[in-house]
Amino acid sequence: MLKNTISYAGENILTVYHKGFDEDVKNRHLKTKEKLGRFQLIFEEKVVPDEEVERISYNGWKLKGLLGKEAVLNPYNEGACTFVEQFVSIDKPRCLFINDKEYLLKVDILTFQEICSFTKRYIGIDFLKSPLSFGNTFVYSYSQISLHPKENNGIVVGIKSKFDNIIVHFKQDHLIVSTKLIDTTELPQGEEIIILSDLPWNNHDIEVYANSGLIYFEKDVRYLREFVINATIQSPGHTIPLRNLGRDFKTMRSEESSVSSIIIPEDVNAKIKRSESNIRRELNEQEADDSFLFIKPNEVQKAMDFIKKELEKPCKEIWFFDSYFSDRNGINYAIDLIRIFAFCHAEEKNIIFHNNPKKHEHNPITALEFSTIAKGDSVIKAKKGPEPLGIQFCQTKQRIHDRFLFIIDKEGFITGITIGTSLNSLDSNYFCMYKLYKGTARHVFEELKKFATIPHIAEKVTI
Repeated sequence: MLKNTISYAGENILTVYHKGFDEDVKNRHLKTKEKLGRFQLIFEEKVVPDEEVERISYNGWKLKGLLGKEAVLNPYNEGACTFVEQFVSIDKPRCLFINDKEYLLKVDILTFQEICSFTKRYIGIDFLKSPLSFGNTFVYSYSQISLHPKENNGIVVGIKSKFDNIIVHFKQDHLIVSTKLIDTTELPQGEEIIILSDLPWNNHDIEVYANSGLIYFEKDVRYLREFVINATIQSPGHTIPLRNLGRDFKTMRSEESSVSSIIIPEDVNAKIKRSESNIRRELNEQEADDSFLFIKPNEVQKAMDFIKKELEKPCKEIWFFDSYFSDRNGINYAIDLIRIFAFCHAEEKNIIFHNNPKKHEHNPITALEFSTIAKGDSVIKAKKGPEPLGIQFCQTKQRIHDRFLFIIDKEGFITGITIGTSLNSLDSNYFCMYKLYKGTARHVFEELKKFATIPHIAEKVTI
């Protein structure tokens, strides 16, 4: 049995056993080290007795079952299906995780990504898709099967180990046209088996059983029956020198020629498939992308509807960044937003803007003056009375060019919108609005939030 281990900062973070590799690797013993920050990442591989798995210790539970070729935790990926026993440990590696009310990363994101990259390189599993599998122990037993077509009639199956039954579903696209159940208990071990379909087919599913258990399966297996070569010949274009926009810009002039060689003649079915693909593409191109909006002059309501969808979400905090919010010429836009914020059900509402003291001719509005305007606004007074608005006006010393709106929900998830023009020109500009999700929204927000802290603040008022 082959044993792989990965350790970091002197702690074992992963153990993987592979059954059935003894003859291939003999007495191999490998050890690889890489420096990551202050610590070493170490991969070790050696042959151990099969009995070692009986001494595996864990303080969680055990999971076992068959993994397909596409499964995240299958180290063989396209090579084979595999049966896995996973020994789940509740105590995760202390060098990677903090065990509090929930598991939290102890290392920074970049370090964790490097560890996952190292693990995938030497183990074959992408732990970015299953990070809390670190600390667990895996025991794999793989089943490798060869498949190839038998002209147009069926398939040829080759399996080295002993098995009992094969089930094949021959399909025409998603339609099952023929099913074959083959009992192999009386057949010689290791002999190839020919399985024929009753009707024309273009793909199939297959299941292989041994000892009353599933040891291999694969869905939508297709074989190359059509070969198309597209050749593109490109010649160098021009190099355009630039002054301010980075390195020289290089163009590529291409002369494209396409050669197609079809092994089987095209029939009506192929024509239908090709046409259907083209039509689907056309339909998909016409589908609206709700994460993007293009605004033209006099479409202020269209822009506000886009913003309104975000502001209507239950949330804990709202942050609006617009350096030109204090432009006195756009005061009515500013008052409208303050009114909207006043009635949003968020615990904290922040408006971050810049006020350039050198431009006295524009007579920009200060944070203190905004608080006075908000307290004296007739609409807010009539509907809210003396109740605190929970709005914080933050006047920064440095200007931020783009405009952003961020919504933080009660669980700390962040979504955002980039707004391509200032609030006071929503109805007179051509611009785009985009939604920001997941890590992108958090990264941008955390960078911009720094502007609302000392020493970037010129004036801050909360009402």
